[in-house]
Amino acid sequence: MKKSKNLLVFILGALLFIISINYDNIINSFFSESRTLFFDIIFSIITNFGILLIVLFVIPILINYKSDKKFVQWLSISLFISFILALIIKIVISSARPVEIAYPVLKGLDYSFPSMHAMVAFSLLPVLLSKKLSLNNFFTIFAVLIVFSRIYLGYHYLSDVVFGAFAGYFIGDAITNIAAKK
Repeated sequence: MKKSKNLLVFILGALLFIISINYDNIINSFFSESRTLFFDIIFSIITNFGILLIVLFVIPILINYKSDKKFVQWLSISLFISFILALIIKIVISSARPVEIAYPVLKGLDYSFPSMHAMVAFSLLPVLLSKKLSLNNFFTIFAVLIVFSRIYLGYHYLSDVVFGAFAGYFIGDAITNIAAKK
C-alpha cells in the first residue's frame, strides 16, 4: 500500500513538474504584474530561510527535545540531506533565477533550480507529520506559503518549487521510513 502511494505521488509530481515548466514565464509575469506592498511585506517575512528554520525546525525541536531525541535526530538528518542535495543540484544545473540574486558566501545559492526553500520545507514535513503534533496543520500551511512566496517574489520559477517540494517530500518520507524501522 505504501509503495503504491509513493509511486502515485511520484507520478503526480513528475507530471506537475513537466506541466509547470510550460507555465514558468506566464506565472512569473502574472505575479510580477500583480504584486502589492502588503503581500510583498508578508511574503518577504515568510520567505526568509531563518524563519523557515525557526518555524519548521527549531520550534518542533524545542517542543520535543526532552521527550523524543530520536525525532530531533531524524528531523536534523532530513534538513541536512535536503539542504546538501539541493545545493549540489543547484551547482550542477546552474539555472538562472527569474531575478538576479547574489549570495556572497555560497555562490551555489545564486541558482534557481531547485528551490532550496521548497526542498527543505517539504523534507521536514513528513518527519513532522509522523509525530502527530497539534501544530501539523500549521506546519503544512506554512510550508505551502513558503513555496508560494518564492514564486510570488520572483525568486523562483514554478518548476523550481514543484521539483523542490516533491524531492523534499521524498527525502522526508524516506527518512520517516528508515526511522520507523529502527
